[in-house]
Amino acid sequence: MADIFREVDEEVRKDKASELWKKYGIYVVLACIILVLGTAGRVAWRHYDTERQMEEASRYVAASRLSNAGDLDAAIGSLASLSEEASGGYGLIARFREAAARGANDDVDSAVRLYDRLAADSGIDDMFRELASLRAAMLLFDTADPADLSARLAPLAQDNKPWRYSALELQALLKFRTGDIDGAKTAFGALVEDANAPNGLKARAREMLAAMGVEG
Repeated sequence: MADIFREVDEEVRKDKASELWKKYGIYVVLACIILVLGTAGRVAWRHYDTERQMEEASRYVAASRLSNAGDLDAAIGSLASLSEEASGGYGLIARFREAAARGANDDVDSAVRLYDRLAADSGIDDMFRELASLRAAMLLFDTADPADLSARLAPLAQDNKPWRYSALELQALLKFRTGDIDGAKTAFGALVEDANAPNGLKARAREMLAAMGVEG
């Protein structure tokens, strides 16, 4: 008798399983398909992303070699193309390198425009935006109106800014350039006395003070 009950129980379970499969089997199949496709998609994307980064790295290295070899026109063309097409890190590096190459190629106006565009790009980190502002100020240092140059440097020289000491050094040099010798002595002296100032910058400040007749 017990065997009959077991057989009936098994048949009931089979019937229920069959009904459940008929009702929900399609969803199980779809879930499996989605899982497989999702896994395959992630693998394919990682492969594509790795290949894209390798290609961008190769293009950047090739452009850098052209620049280092002195073929600035070709380097600028390659870097401009890479900066437009690359995403992420290599695109940003290419933009900086293109601006630097244009400056080295005596196209200061174009270089400054590129740096200013970087400085205004809210999509990149503030540290890079402020570096672009600093690089533009350095390119303009010998030719720009002192008031305009001072306005560029002022926000970069504020406390806790990443390029503060470079900006302070340029401010001191600007005072010297415009004939404000007393102001330059004070500014360079402050850099020498600043415990947090980089050693190389302090050494240059001491050299400037010595050139102005200040012993120390």
